[in-house]
Amino acid sequence: MFVVGLTGGIGSGKSVVAEKFHLFDILIVDADIVAREVVEPGKPCLEEIEKRFGSDILTDKGVLNRPKLREIIFSNEGERAWLESLLHPKIGERIMEELNYASSSYSILVSPL
Repeated sequence: MFVVGLTGGIGSGKSVVAEKFHLFDILIVDADIVAREVVEPGKPCLEEIEKRFGSDILTDKGVLNRPKLREIIFSNEGERAWLESLLHPKIGERIMEELNYASSSYSILVSPL
């Protein structure tokens, strides 16, 4: 199967273009969506993040406190590297799983720059 990469910065129109391809039954895999899914409550990655940073990294509803995590990882290169080493392989694995479901001759992989 052929995979077409669709990249761009925030607000560049990636989602609009992807929606147009989806109208033609082309499989769209969005790396941002996958990245959010791997840290949903009950997922192993979220459990590892909580072990590393403590329960304060979760909101009262048990979801990832993204502003708090951003504060940690953007002020500590080592913690950012740890988080990337946890998440990037899992995100890549999930993207490949989704791409394997394609019934069309190609798929679109949407990823931010």
